[in-house]
Amino acid sequence: MIKLFELGKDQAREALLDVAIEVIDTYLTQGSENSPFDEPAYKNTFYFDLNAYLKWEKLGKTEVDSPRLRAQLAVTKMFMGQKMGGQVSRRDLITAALRG
Repeated sequence: MIKLFELGKDQAREALLDVAIEVIDTYLTQGSENSPFDEPAYKNTFYFDLNAYLKWEKLGKTEVDSPRLRAQLAVTKMFMGQKMGGQVSRRDLITAALRG
């Protein structure tokens, strides 16, 4: 992460931050396909207490614990690898910045 904050790596840093914000925003939007409000643990273990659910040490660790979050992350990973308009994919941009 520190490498992305070096001079000259603004584009890669912005790409990663944009994706991170998009994942968080999409996940926390009630009514979206993959939101915590439909997670089994949120309903059955935390009894609709979002604060407690988000502080849960198992959040996102396995498919069983957080299937909706894991699905959202899988979609995002796939999206990050796509090239749009002939440009380098976000994944390739970030990877190049980390290696350079």
